[in-house]
Amino acid sequence: MRPVTAIPHLERVIVVPRNGYINRLQAWACADILAADLGLPLHVVWEAEPVATTPAKALFGSDLVASRFLSAQELREIIGADHTDLPRYLYEDRSRGLLSLAGHDQGEQVFMPRLHERICSPDGPRTLVIIAGGLFSLPGTQNLVQRRKDFYRSLPWSSDIDRRVSDIHASHGKYLALHIRRTDRSLEAPTRYGIDRALKALERATQRSEVFIAADTAGAVQWWKHRISDRGFAAWSLQHEHRDRSDEHAGIDALIDWRLLAASEGIVFTQSSTFGREAAVASGTLDSSLGIEASRLVRVSRQATLHVRNGTRFVRRMLR
Repeated sequence: MRPVTAIPHLERVIVVPRNGYINRLQAWACADILAADLGLPLHVVWEAEPVATTPAKALFGSDLVASRFLSAQELREIIGADHTDLPRYLYEDRSRGLLSLAGHDQGEQVFMPRLHERICSPDGPRTLVIIAGGLFSLPGTQNLVQRRKDFYRSLPWSSDIDRRVSDIHASHGKYLALHIRRTDRSLEAPTRYGIDRALKALERATQRSEVFIAADTAGAVQWWKHRISDRGFAAWSLQHEHRDRSDEHAGIDALIDWRLLAASEGIVFTQSSTFGREAAVASGTLDSSLGIEASRLVRVSRQATLHVRNGTRFVRRMLR
């Protein structure tokens, strides 16, 4: 069911995806669903950031990039300013017929009722710009998980990514997946025992013992390959040369990992990781995949250890 059937003045919706690659895909998917419910096309402005430097043309199909992507300069001409200069949160410039949303620390969803009200108003905007890296939807939107899955599965990828994924699929049968996120989710990361239990539970549920492993460090991949192989799983992974997020090639490798996660029959992932969760959405296994995290006691213990370590480093620096 579409929440909006008629918009008085709105002519276009533009999304500027932010943050890491899967945060960007998630925001793009949500904006695409929103635009579809408004009966409008969506355009995308894909800009490099330190955590996502790979250009759109290296990731997505050339026809899609040519038809639906705008440059930062084109967006600047539409809104009369650089989008980074727009005020935070929900902002309206009625002289330009512009409504913009940048949720920042509050996220986008909290502003959706007011945004909905403005675009439905008789004096509503002509252009809606959403600058986002998270989940959002108009009031009344239904089947958001299924529709994100449909969006991910319909994305035209670059020929290089498609070729590499196809070659890998040809070498493997049906499999489970494990995504390890350590570098920026170390406090919430599930324990080794928790991951072991989750993988065994998925193995019992699916009768699959082949496991694809993706992680944000090469060391984590190798460690877990040895660990779960010792527990009877047939573990495999990709050997990526590029893991530094500032390297353009790293984005291609990360999205190949993500597509392989999304092709699995079930994923064990850190609950707070967008990368793992959206792969489970794309695979259609969100309900049967296992998003897990460390217990509160473990998180408190890790935080205390981190404080002690930082304090020790500070003292050492002062004594030099």
